[in-house]
Amino acid sequence: MHTRPTTPQGRHDREALLHQVRTLLGRRCRLRGASWRLIDLLPGEELLILESDDEHAAEIQADQYGRPRQRRNTLLQVPLFDRHRCPSAPLRELLDTLTPTLARRH
Repeated sequence: MHTRPTTPQGRHDREALLHQVRTLLGRRCRLRGASWRLIDLLPGEELLILESDDEHAAEIQADQYGRPRQRRNTLLQVPLFDRHRCPSAPLRELLDTLTPTLARRH
């Protein structure tokens, strides 16, 4: 059974991944066939928050009485780690899609 990393190397790997993801905030990417923007990183919850770029996929947000009030973009929570404490499959997919973009910029 795998547990949360407690070795200095495990903490270093986690911190390195968090740093890498922080540098990507604000970038646009494709994930699961949709266009997203990386808007927030929640290190305590180990989640990356994405916001949909697709205006047609916007959700209708209700007011306090349940009446439709406004449209807002869909949010997606991407776990940073899987149950084995390795980078999650969705995060790896996201990082793979950004790699060519990052390579062209440098």
